[in-house]
Amino acid sequence: MGELTLNIRRKVQPGELVDISQKDRENISELDFELPDTVIVKSLSGTFIGQFRWESGNVRLLICDRSKDDTTLPIVLLQSIPEPQNRFSRILEGCIELGVEFLIPLDTYYDKPVNDLQKLINATIADSSKQSMTDTPTDISEIMSLDKIDWSQFNTTNKICLSTEPVNTIRLSEAISIDKPHLIAIGPPRGWHSSEIEYFKDHGFHFVNLRSNILRTDTAGVVVSSIIKYIQGEL
Repeated sequence: MGELTLNIRRKVQPGELVDISQKDRENISELDFELPDTVIVKSLSGTFIGQFRWESGNVRLLICDRSKDDTTLPIVLLQSIPEPQNRFSRILEGCIELGVEFLIPLDTYYDKPVNDLQKLINATIADSSKQSMTDTPTDISEIMSLDKIDWSQFNTTNKICLSTEPVNTIRLSEAISIDKPHLIAIGPPRGWHSSEIEYFKDHGFHFVNLRSNILRTDTAGVVVSSIIKYIQGEL
């Protein structure tokens, strides 16, 4: 049996005491063995060793030292939701198989999620994790709009927005960093609304135009993530 791994959807630091997500609490309660002394904690600031702490009947997680095996530079994908929405399962499947660490489904101006999307997401995670035999599938957040994201956790992250809008753009090869985590924004087929473009400008994104290579919404994120992982030596 491998080490128990938990995902934290934000940056953490040694000495911090963090709450465990409802999903992780449910998974822990279903374990048929005693909790280990230490666990692996994957976060937006890297991989750490964690220890469980019990407080008033609730379990929390103490962030200890950075893992000696930590070479991961996490990729966070901000992904708009294409129509029909079953195409979103292809995106999630690709992320899980590639090893993209975090995915945030975006509620954008032109694409609005439907009520049963979460059910589709849950089914896809279960199936894709089994097929890829991964112990740490892509951690997916609730559906969010840009103004609901905590941007402070991405202060040291390299931010890339794929764009066909009339803004100053650079090549993907110029935008990728070899030694930083990445935040990648993929818009809907109709493109980004002008208000969303301004939002990305305000938060320090590099705008990238893939020139003659026009990728669909449900393939662009996985393609760009695979290129980044290749350049960073993870593939």
